[in-house]
Amino acid sequence: MAPLPQNGQPRRRNQPQPSTTALVCKPLQHSGNSPATTSTNVGYALPAEEAREIVRVAVKQHWDLQALVQAAKISTPQHLNHRVQITPTNAALGMRHLWQTTGDDLMGLATIGLPPGALRPLTFAVCSAPDLPTAVKRYDEFRTTFTGLPAVTIEQTPAAAILAIDLTNFDTSALSMASVALLLVAHRIINWATRRPLKLHRLELPHPETTRQAGYHTMFGAPPVFNAPRAALVFNTEALTCRFVRSHDEIDHFLHDAPKNLLGECDLHTTLTDQVRHIIEDRLGQPHCTSNEIAAHIGMSRPTLWRRLRDENTSVSQIREQVLRDAALSALARGNQTIAELSQSLGFSEPSAFTRAFRRWTGRSPRNYQPANSATHQHSDQPMQLKQLPPSPTYMGR
Repeated sequence: MAPLPQNGQPRRRNQPQPSTTALVCKPLQHSGNSPATTSTNVGYALPAEEAREIVRVAVKQHWDLQALVQAAKISTPQHLNHRVQITPTNAALGMRHLWQTTGDDLMGLATIGLPPGALRPLTFAVCSAPDLPTAVKRYDEFRTTFTGLPAVTIEQTPAAAILAIDLTNFDTSALSMASVALLLVAHRIINWATRRPLKLHRLELPHPETTRQAGYHTMFGAPPVFNAPRAALVFNTEALTCRFVRSHDEIDHFLHDAPKNLLGECDLHTTLTDQVRHIIEDRLGQPHCTSNEIAAHIGMSRPTLWRRLRDENTSVSQIREQVLRDAALSALARGNQTIAELSQSLGFSEPSAFTRAFRRWTGRSPRNYQPANSATHQHSDQPMQLKQLPPSPTYMGR
């Protein structure tokens, strides 16, 4: 890793900026009349207009285009009627290359650079916050140390909430790239941290209208408004109370996969059942993982949680039983815990309570399922059947 530059010193003007337009991906459109495409990947790809924008900014920033194309593993078209196709994987490789060659996590667009590695502690601080307003406050605290970070604010009106990013210190020649990239990163991180889609009313962009409107709508699921006074996401105020539900290990894994996990299509189909399941998995065996705690973590009342889970044909108790059953089966298959140890780790009051629950789930005792007794299990004429999962009154984490 390159030495950290002194914070607050202007970057060199020939340092590159993030290949942030590479974030603008949309599904490929295939038809009999479409020109052939070439790429290292298939799926989501960068529109041709965005690829031209990257080239324009690359020339302005004195990037080594040949080295960038090679690092990103972008295939060269074999014929004039072929289009260069840039996928999220290509874009991620290109961004990592620019991080290394510029020694700047902002890759040269801002007048003040960001030291390499600064994004890691920032991401931990932001994503471990309980909610979006707290995350923005933590982000603002980081700006006292890393002044290259753009200011982020949240405004609340009677009609909507607005998350705005100040691009004053960014190169005006790359304003389109910077605004779209930073808003996309903010949107994807909020979606990921809350495990629910942040549905936007609109996307506000501080640059003139372009021909890339379809790409914006594909990325954000909302229409863009051009020549706006700031770069901003506009959404329902309810999102301000949505809880961030990611664990330390999940944040670490998220950083390991970055930036590829920020460049693709956003999953807009996370269910409340999935959110509850993840919370229970993260707190497995902890006595405070009650329905009240789960509801508060998600940002709703317990009656609302119960009602919405009923709409999805499930309940907290059923989800908890499924998590406990799956965890028990996995642990018994590994064979590295005694029944007493497993019972305690899952939060049961005593081994006999766990044994009764396991019989209810599978029709067998946990000892008969353990690898030590696998021969008997394998030769049984009656395969194990997983049964319906009623609530377990003997589990302590209600």
